[in-house]
Amino acid sequence: MAALAACLVLAAVCLSGYRLYAEPTAYVGIDVNPSLELSVNRFGLVVEARALNEDGRAVLDSVSLENRPYASALEALTESEGFAPYIQETSFVEVSVTSGDNRQAESLRAESDAQLAALPCAGACAVVSEGDRAAAADAGMGVGRYRAALELMEYDPNVTLEACSKMSMRELRDRIEACAHPDGATTSGGKGEGHGPAGGGRFGQGASSGSGNGMGRGQGGDPGASL
Repeated sequence: MAALAACLVLAAVCLSGYRLYAEPTAYVGIDVNPSLELSVNRFGLVVEARALNEDGRAVLDSVSLENRPYASALEALTESEGFAPYIQETSFVEVSVTSGDNRQAESLRAESDAQLAALPCAGACAVVSEGDRAAAADAGMGVGRYRAALELMEYDPNVTLEACSKMSMRELRDRIEACAHPDGATTSGGKGEGHGPAGGGRFGQGASSGSGNGMGRGQGGDPGASL
């Protein structure tokens, strides 16, 4: 009986440990044209990589991200053959971090900035609420694409979520720029940084549409400095 009890205790401990490992405590959405979501546990390890569109599925077929530390998984993703075509100079990458743990959210945001700063493309990284993530999921979109779609729809009520779901992040950002600056005075071919709320950051470099010099809009929920 004692041996059986010891085995039951050991099994309970192992089961509890597995649950702690497998339970996500943060989610990182990555939108370019592929849309992906990485589930991260309390230990900072990716426990699930989920595609949110067809291009995302193709990317995940080319690289394995599970059971890696988040920074390592993001590095493997950006260096993968399937993802490389989407991070050229004219691309725009949106990273959205959701977590009930503010320290983990900020850590993942900082790791995202550090890993993505060296890429040739432009982009933005922000901490977003669970409500934003849930609304994006209901719309069948990644968080970054959904938030950009809402921003564009504020400028142009004729644009639909369905139409936005088929645009790349660069197309969405360019449409937003065109609406925000109809005179065409956006920054072209520049490099810069901006900041959004809740620890949102900005990284990368690249070209935006328009000509001349001026300020554009970053995506962290509020306007930031354009590229």
